[in-house]
Amino acid sequence: MKKFLILTAIMWALAINFAAPLQAQNKQTKTNAPRTVTEFYLKLPAKYLHILEAIPNRRSLIKTEDTANGYLRLESKDWEGWGEVALFKRANGSYIVAVTEYSCAPVCDGNLTFLDYKKGKWKELELLPRYTVGDLRTAFHGATGRSPDEDEMNEQVFELPRKGKEITLKIGGVPVLGFLWQSDEFVSGMIYLRGDGKTSRN
Repeated sequence: MKKFLILTAIMWALAINFAAPLQAQNKQTKTNAPRTVTEFYLKLPAKYLHILEAIPNRRSLIKTEDTANGYLRLESKDWEGWGEVALFKRANGSYIVAVTEYSCAPVCDGNLTFLDYKKGKWKELELLPRYTVGDLRTAFHGATGRSPDEDEMNEQVFELPRKGKEITLKIGGVPVLGFLWQSDEFVSGMIYLRGDGKTSRN
């Protein structure tokens, strides 16, 4: 009986000693988790924002910092382009991180990336609804009354929202498609420049 009690005490001691570092590690992970758009940006791997390889001083790139609305605008005199970072909140309280990066020499070209951050790891996501070249041409015609030329079709820019929840796709500077964040997904729609300022959604 005495040996059994001693063995039980040793096992409890080992369990406590093992659990304590694990609890401390989990607590530290939660403490280090980013909470604002700036904190997400500062942790962002450079492979998702290539300008960081040329200009490693991340804070020097911040032109507009709106943590209340989860938005950053990135610019530099040494960069013929710009970037944006925006947060989209899920129903469970976690965030989707959207990142854009564009270079203009002479036509603006770039990309939009969606990322999930969990326990120190980043995962790229596919979230935008599918659309076709025909959709872009139709939306451009609806906004301007004419068909886009080749240069305009080649200049496609995603604009992240500083306020609101809609990403705007522009063709040759003309807003043509909107992607509204609702119920943990993006819903697409064509934007027509009308007098009432409303957006036509599919």
